[in-house]
Amino acid sequence: MEEKRLYQHAIAPRVTVIIIAVIMIGLSLFLFRFAFLILFRFGSGGNLSFNALLYSLILIAGALILPSIWMNWWQSFEIDENGITFSVFLLWKKFVPWKSVIGIKKRRQFIATKYNKMYVVFAEQITPAHLILGLLYGGKLKPGFVIQIGPQEFEEAIKEISARTAIL
Repeated sequence: MEEKRLYQHAIAPRVTVIIIAVIMIGLSLFLFRFAFLILFRFGSGGNLSFNALLYSLILIAGALILPSIWMNWWQSFEIDENGITFSVFLLWKKFVPWKSVIGIKKRRQFIATKYNKMYVVFAEQITPAHLILGLLYGGKLKPGFVIQIGPQEFEEAIKEISARTAIL
C-alpha cells in the first residue's frame, strides 16, 4: 500500500493561508455591509439608481471572489494510489478518486518566472464552486482546482497526475 504524500507550499504554509483567508472573509463581510449600505442609502424613497445597484453588485461579487481566489492560490494536497485529497475551504478536505480526474492543464501566469508555474487539475466530483474555478483558471466549463508550483516543489506530483490523467 502506497502512503499519502503531502504537497504543501514552503512559501505559504497552511496556517498562513488560513489566517489570511480569515482576514479576506472579514474584508468580504465589510464589502457586503458596504454594498447593502449603498443600496439602502441611495435606494431609499423607492427610486433605486442604476449606479447604486451596479456598485453594490460589484462589491458583492468582489466579496465572494476574493477569499476564494486567495484560498485556492496556494493549494495543499495529498496524493496516494487511490486519488487526490485537497483543501476545499479552510480545513474542509475533498477526496477525488483517480477515475474522476479528467486531466491537467498548464496555465500562464500574469507575472511569469521560471520557478512560478500554475496547473489546473480538472475532475468530475468536486464542489459546484470549483466549476467557477475551472472556468476562471482553466478556461473550461469543468470543475477544477489550482496547483501553484514554486521552485521544484511539486514536479513529482505534476508528473504523477499527468501520468494518471490526460494533459489538456
